[in-house]
Amino acid sequence: MRPPPFSTWLRHKFGSKWQLLRFLLAGIPTFCGAVFLNRSLARGLQINPLLAYAIVLVTQMSVNFLICRYLVFENRERHPIARAYIVFMLGNAVLRLLDWSFYAGIVSHWPDWYLEAQIANVLLFGVAKYFFARSVFERKLHLES
Repeated sequence: MRPPPFSTWLRHKFGSKWQLLRFLLAGIPTFCGAVFLNRSLARGLQINPLLAYAIVLVTQMSVNFLICRYLVFENRERHPIARAYIVFMLGNAVLRLLDWSFYAGIVSHWPDWYLEAQIANVLLFGVAKYFFARSVFERKLHLES
């Protein structure tokens, strides 16, 4: 008899804590891409750091939607993808507006600290983003018409 997969053991052992960890770990590549994109836009292309970060946030939210739908949460098949995407993006827009406002506050006073502000936002808003995403993908938000 084959032992259960490692992810099954983790889920049994840690329950929703494993899902939070999976959410945070799945976000690492997206975050690294966002830092690279932010630096490329702000420093490389000389785009205003506030506009660059807004572009990064929209891109990051779209990629995070796909990661959450296909890698983190298990009840994804019940939700029409377009409706789930709209709910995810609109709800995340509130969190990301707070994220962007914090970033803008720091960067407006210390323009060279844009990467530090981006990292601080992960620490400040990461868990809230997890609980929101969980509410979308586990049907705690109403996705029906």
